[in-house]
Amino acid sequence: MKRKFKNDDGNDGDIDDIDDDCQREGKEKNTTHHTRPNEEVPPVSTTEDSSPRSRITSPSMPMNFNSIDNNNNNNSKNNNNNTASSIRAASRKTRVYIFHEFVKKLYPNIPSGSVILDIAGGKGDLSWLLKNIDDWNSIVIDPRKTITSDHILRSIQYLKDHPQEAKQRSMIGLPTYQPLAKLLPQLEGKTTFHSPKHLRIFVNNEFVQAIQSYQQNSNEIEWNKYWNKAILHAKKGDDETQVPSSTSTSTTFNKDDESVMMISVQESNEILQLLLSTKLILGFHPDQATDPAMDLAIHLQIPYCIVPCCVFPRENLHRILPSDGQPVKQYGQLIQYLQSKYDSEIDTLPFHFTETAKNIVLYSKSQVKNKPE
Repeated sequence: MKRKFKNDDGNDGDIDDIDDDCQREGKEKNTTHHTRPNEEVPPVSTTEDSSPRSRITSPSMPMNFNSIDNNNNNNSKNNNNNTASSIRAASRKTRVYIFHEFVKKLYPNIPSGSVILDIAGGKGDLSWLLKNIDDWNSIVIDPRKTITSDHILRSIQYLKDHPQEAKQRSMIGLPTYQPLAKLLPQLEGKTTFHSPKHLRIFVNNEFVQAIQSYQQNSNEIEWNKYWNKAILHAKKGDDETQVPSSTSTSTTFNKDDESVMMISVQESNEILQLLLSTKLILGFHPDQATDPAMDLAIHLQIPYCIVPCCVFPRENLHRILPSDGQPVKQYGQLIQYLQSKYDSEIDTLPFHFTETAKNIVLYSKSQVKNKPE
């Protein structure tokens, strides 16, 4: 069943559902950063507090990682009843806004126009907010052809046309609360909105290694070969014969001929320089891209803010807990592994933690120095 977006009443709907609920682990492997089942969204109210909470722990205040998985299992069982289902769906409508507010409060000194990478950003809702409200040049990196802002634009238009309704929906705590309505004053006077740039590639080890290799040898030809190969890899399975533009240019190509150049050396180098100028890396449930995203931040010595999600233990055999040498198989172990490997600070986002709604944030506040192996 195709998911419906009910925008006729100005409700931006389940705007981030393609980004925030991962499929059961192991059913889909390495096809995209995320894979979602299609499902109908039940009508729900959104009553959660959208204000980021203060940090709950830090590397010097260890979290009980076993309790994370225990709570996760309990919450998953509770989702069988209607109340829990409504809570889960309600929080789904606000998650991207909660993460957006958390990020802005965590990094108040990043200047306007800065390049931000939104890893596995799906439809681009987070990047749209960062670009149009906060004036950050947030770029979605996701292999799927999913980026769209039509649902947000329809909601904005409805709220502008119905100011009393917009005022009602901007009140936190009410069943009618809609986060976009609360942000509406920050869009006052704007008549033009900009969709974020979308780079359709996988963020994986090869992506990080290609950037590292260029910085070592400055070989633009090799980078161009990697970039075109990466685009073709992301395009496999698409019906289109148009390469989605990473810049302003799109080139027709034969999908069966992997030797064809899709973008020029100059164009791919412009993309590379954009990537190298990045000031912050974000990832809201980036799934398989979690480790590479954090590796890239370490390499570029820039901050990161990641909300890990699925574990994919059979695809990440390299993840071994330093404390006891056990492989990472559960979510609590994943958090423990990542926090230890990257020396991350840790926090939680104020929405309900469930099997498919992970809310633990790993982040760094300032430039990250390379950590010895």
